[in-house]
Amino acid sequence: MPRSTLWFAARDARVEAVKVEILRLERQAGNLVRFVAEGGDSRAVRDELRATESALAALRLELAEVEAAGPGAPPPGSPSLGALAPRRSWASARPRRT
Repeated sequence: MPRSTLWFAARDARVEAVKVEILRLERQAGNLVRFVAEGGDSRAVRDELRATESALAALRLELAEVEAAGPGAPPPGSPSLGALAPRRSWASARPRRT
């Protein structure tokens, strides 16, 4: 299997894993918020809620960055499209004699 195919498969797997983790953390945050809203006053619960919200923010940022790269983005280490474009010949870049 070509390296780029493996990279895209790994990228897609990471996107799915991040989405699953976001859903899990959102459920956890919802449970913690419900506990606090029902009168539960625990410093540990509030600290856990802050940590969960921080983890959610980091995962959402990672997901946005990966999705912004898009499916057509080249894998790391591959040449960019500019590097593949034909180069001007050294002869055409030389000044003309008069």
